[in-house]
Amino acid sequence: MPPATGDAALQPQTELRHIIAYIGLPEYPTEPYLLQFTSHGPRLLIVTTLDFVIRNEAPIIHATLRLCSACSNLRDLSIIVRGTGRRSSTSDFSCSVLPRVRRLVFISHFQKDLALPLLSNVPNLEDLTLNTEGHFDDIGTESTLATWKLRRLSFLSRRPEYDCTPLVLQSSVESLRELEFYPAHVPIELMQPLILMAPNLRTVKTVTFQDESSLDFSSRLVPLLSACRRLTTLSMEYRELHALSEALAALTHSRIRHLDLRCEYASIRDYLDPGMFHLVTELSSPAFAITSLQRVTFAQYDPPSLTARRALERACQRRRIALDLHRIHDL
Repeated sequence: MPPATGDAALQPQTELRHIIAYIGLPEYPTEPYLLQFTSHGPRLLIVTTLDFVIRNEAPIIHATLRLCSACSNLRDLSIIVRGTGRRSSTSDFSCSVLPRVRRLVFISHFQKDLALPLLSNVPNLEDLTLNTEGHFDDIGTESTLATWKLRRLSFLSRRPEYDCTPLVLQSSVESLRELEFYPAHVPIELMQPLILMAPNLRTVKTVTFQDESSLDFSSRLVPLLSACRRLTTLSMEYRELHALSEALAALTHSRIRHLDLRCEYASIRDYLDPGMFHLVTELSSPAFAITSLQRVTFAQYDPPSLTARRALERACQRRRIALDLHRIHDL
């Protein structure tokens, strides 16, 4: 997302000469606040990025869509819907076609939400992050969806029955290069067509919640990694070491170049040091045969112990693998 070049939290009465390409609105803007921006009309042509956190209330949603429609040069749109408000099931939300939008982030846990009018009006979408409980059966028309050319799909729904895979296969099987999903919640059968059929897919990223196991990853995704030899980047958690071992074994004959390991809930005692020492063991084994691996990234909240770090550095040096250690808050 482009950085703001001025005050991101603009006040509604701000002169239009101060409206900048990126507008990061304050959380939970009111309906009058949103309508005030919308009233600027054609002068909103300068806006290319909008970033919303809104409440699940019909007037707010209507005003949000009106503002999106008024920004006809919009390219980057992020909307997070929160709150407990209940709308009438007959609420009619509409949005103008946004032909320039290339990136859409939409996060909501409410059914039949504004994902429907948004997704059906972004015909040239290339980057989609979707975490919603809304249905996808009736999004747009075939002609609208066929124009998508997604390069990146982040399907973070915890409700696998709301699968968007058919939409992506219809429009973006040739262009898709990066796929992110929750293996514990999205049945691998839904992701399998994308992993196996997208000829240009290069990156697979799996996400796991704090209270979940990566058993689904090791038992169902690993066989797909063996079959998909085009991947160059795999991003996964290192909390469960058996999953790491099985993933490395599956990638033996792949073209994998970058292994991105992270644990968003890790502590040094429980996960980080054991994960590093486990990788040292794998890299030091004569059976390790991933000759294409060029880079390993470890992401963590706290630094590892000096012993674990030096052991991993030596193991990577012997294999001529670059090692990057990142603090998660620095990412």
